[in-house]
Amino acid sequence: MPIVEAVPDALAILQDACNSRQRGEQAGGPPSMTGRGDASPALLVLWQYRRQIMTDLAAVDSVDIQILVDNVTDSLSSVPSFVETEFAGLGRRRGAAWVLGGGCLCCAAHGLSCLLTIRGGDKVHTVLFDTGPEDRTFEQNASRLGIDLGSIEAMVLSHGHWDHAGAMLRALQLVRDRNGGRDVACYTHPDMFRSRAIKLADDSFRPMEDVPSVAALQANGGRVVSSREAQTIAGDTVFVSGEIPRKSGFETGLPGQHRRTEDGKGWEPDEVLMDERFIAVNVRDKGLVVLTACSHAGVVNVLAHARACFPGVRLHAVLGGLHLSGVNEAGHPADHQGAARLRSRRHRRRPLHRLARHDSPCQCIRRRQAGAAGGGQAAAVLNGPSDHWVRSRPLP
Repeated sequence: MPIVEAVPDALAILQDACNSRQRGEQAGGPPSMTGRGDASPALLVLWQYRRQIMTDLAAVDSVDIQILVDNVTDSLSSVPSFVETEFAGLGRRRGAAWVLGGGCLCCAAHGLSCLLTIRGGDKVHTVLFDTGPEDRTFEQNASRLGIDLGSIEAMVLSHGHWDHAGAMLRALQLVRDRNGGRDVACYTHPDMFRSRAIKLADDSFRPMEDVPSVAALQANGGRVVSSREAQTIAGDTVFVSGEIPRKSGFETGLPGQHRRTEDGKGWEPDEVLMDERFIAVNVRDKGLVVLTACSHAGVVNVLAHARACFPGVRLHAVLGGLHLSGVNEAGHPADHQGAARLRSRRHRRRPLHRLARHDSPCQCIRRRQAGAAGGGQAAAVLNGPSDHWVRSRPLP
């Protein structure tokens, strides 16, 4: 059957995939997905595509995202009643046995680290998304927030920049110290390990610190999975994207970035950062919660690709760094217009929650999305690494 003749069946397959994953069902086998007898070769290929983009990502009840490292901290701004501030978190954990002072607070640093706790039924999965720029901040904040690092089953590095990978080795050590010495899966892209630099106005190069090598990760208990392709992890509850297509036309990457040539003797342009990936969780009855660490690919490109990977699944929220400041400021109007176009007619009355500020490269929040059982949702912008979290509540 020519592929063009298979399009109606292809649409049926993909729509069935969308509907089944929203209901939390498991994938069926490859027999006739449309009730029309044996599947043609074209339909079998499409069925495999369905498995790749939809079947493997399970709908979950909730995702809780704790910011461990961020480039801003703020304990003074007002927050909604359903948000627990850093000070309130200290009170909850320690009761009356604490004194307000610098020794109990988190520290901000240029970079990002997020801890995801995903709940579905009686199962809980924990994934670390980036580690921030250096060991001290990561370890101090995790300790002061009372984080159980031993529960982390996987680490995902979003892209090959020092401010997201600087504490990877220490994070592995801390996790394995608390999990009985078990290895930890580390999901990377093969191009993350190339040395990088920024070209300056005088044509000289400012080198960036390399991310930890595969050998270094393995020596510290990392089970490295390096791939350019999309995959699901943590019991099929977290989607790790493949390379993000650059289609918007106005999101041009990181101006001036270069990387070492293959022979190691020179530099070549590398502004598009094709090694950057996003992760996503499908919250039942809500839709996709997308985490984009820096959006060098462009947040519109990120969200457009998320929609393409999961046709029919609503984009519910995006959080992370948007890189809309500094050298990227010229693209602001186009980014706003592009994000607005991502809302389809069908879902226009359900706005996409943009959970990041525009004035810093990596401004993030912690978010909890309740599923059907919780009967509600909540969102807030929170500044910096803290014990802020969003309690589920019904919306008016």
